[in-house]
Amino acid sequence: MTGATAIDEAEALRRILDIAAALLRAEDVGPEDHFLALGGDSLLAPMLARKIEGVTGTRPALADIFSSSFKDLAKIVASRTPIG
Repeated sequence: MTGATAIDEAEALRRILDIAAALLRAEDVGPEDHFLALGGDSLLAPMLARKIEGVTGTRPALADIFSSSFKDLAKIVASRTPIG
């Protein structure tokens, strides 16, 4: 690692919700929401993964994006060692 530090779950969730809201052009994105249910698709999912990696240092798997609530996705991101 080159100075990357772990991100806590609350901060990961805040950042993921901000990214998802902007990417999906949705005003009310909550922790229990799911990417696909809000209009996400297979074209937007890699963009979401890259943007999450950009702010957390960890890129979630596309399978996690498709199957997890944003709250669960934040747990996954927070539990992984940042790439660096």
